[in-house]
Amino acid sequence: MSKKLILVFSLILIVVVLFGCTQGGYNTTNSNTQTTPQNNNIQDQNTAVTTSEPQNYPINISNFSFNPQEVKIKVGDSVSWLNNDSMQHKVASVSGNEISSELLPKGASYKHTFNTPGTYTYYCTIHTSMRGTIIVE
Repeated sequence: MSKKLILVFSLILIVVVLFGCTQGGYNTTNSNTQTTPQNNNIQDQNTAVTTSEPQNYPINISNFSFNPQEVKIKVGDSVSWLNNDSMQHKVASVSGNEISSELLPKGASYKHTFNTPGTYTYYCTIHTSMRGTIIVE
């Protein structure tokens, strides 16, 4: 009986040791896995903040409309209007003179950089029902 008792205790000890090692290793791996993405997210956020460069936002002029009609941008970004209509268009600010293109025949474009925050409403001086808005944050 003593050999059987020793054998049972040995088996129990082996199971406990194996189970304990598996649990300990699992927790350590799980902790490291959770920490790594957080560190990567912090690095990605820092990179995004430091590498932000001015962007250009295209606006398509077609079918007597601006597409998109509203664009949100940041200070220093620019907007380019490209005339894909068969008719000529001229883009201008509703109030003030921030936006003011020459007459744009088909295929021509006009680009403007916005350096001051605000909301800029514009229209086509030839086809006054054509309107759009630039929001500079």
